[in-house]
Amino acid sequence: MTVELSIFSADPEVHDAITRVPGSFRRLMAAIERLQRHGLRVYLKTVVMKPNIDGLAKLDRLGKDLGVVHPHL
Repeated sequence: MTVELSIFSADPEVHDAITRVPGSFRRLMAAIERLQRHGLRVYLKTVVMKPNIDGLAKLDRLGKDLGVVHPHL
């Protein structure tokens, strides 16, 4: 089973600013860990926009480091 999640930046401040929810990046990272621990495959999706465009390479590296499916940008 695959779970799709949205991520907007590898930078917690940028991610939280886009979602307008303080702590949303931290909670997303915790959710990814829990899902993987339960054997679920995680697929990260990103909407490219002005606030996150400069950090796309960092976001790609984060996806690889987390071991999740994240389309290469």
